[in-house]
Amino acid sequence: GFFPFGALFNFLFSIPPISTVIGFFFKKGKKKVVKIVKKGKKTSTKPTVSRALIEMSDTTKVQEQENKSKLVEQATAKGDLSYSYWAGKSGTVTTSQAPEPKKLTEEEAAKIHQETEKSKSTTGASAWNHAGTFEEKNCSAWAKTRLTSLLGEISMSGVNLTEPKITSGDANVFVVRGKKRFGFEFEFELKWSTEAGEEATLIEGTIRVQEFSSDDPEDQVVDISVSGSTRSRAALEAEAIKRVSPIRSKLLETNRQLLNDLKDK
Repeated sequence: GFFPFGALFNFLFSIPPISTVIGFFFKKGKKKVVKIVKKGKKTSTKPTVSRALIEMSDTTKVQEQENKSKLVEQATAKGDLSYSYWAGKSGTVTTSQAPEPKKLTEEEAAKIHQETEKSKSTTGASAWNHAGTFEEKNCSAWAKTRLTSLLGEISMSGVNLTEPKITSGDANVFVVRGKKRFGFEFEFELKWSTEAGEEATLIEGTIRVQEFSSDDPEDQVVDISVSGSTRSRAALEAEAIKRVSPIRSKLLETNRQLLNDLKDK
């Protein structure tokens, strides 16, 4: 008869180590099945925008354009679209015409003037500056005219002073925290002439003054020069300069006078 191969295989597969080896060879001999997948269209990864949002954005742009057109029309149109308004006392707005100007009575004008003068006397500041904070008033033009006049009034024995001329400088009135302060500083010159020696030789020259200041009057710089100076008459010139030297004390008096006059401004 036939050998019972089927029973032999069943017996061998029942033993674990042998069944594993035999199964490996049987598995290796099987054909590998490859699954073919049909290539389709790629899906876009770009984010999509909702149609509703697009329509909303378009609507907003249209509304903005319409509003802009209306504003332009109102600003350029005439007639009913053109109007003006005036602010009321309580902050209200009215489209009525502007109030007609009203002339002040003599009593009202006098009262306003009185209040203005009172404000000046108490704080030293202008009427608009009720708080008395910093304020500056330029008095340079007035001070130059006044200084020129004061220089022309200086009198010195045996010396003739002429042609006062302001070359530079300014003057101001300050209001600081309700208190007035005054200040000026100028540079100027004037001509001088005198006679010197037994023969009364005429000597002429120029006085130039710098740092003529209200802050430090004693620091004024006074330079006395001789016109056409020569060595042959050096002694006469020295005598003439000595005669003109008291101008320094005269200028200190002029400084004080100018400051007092400025305080009245």
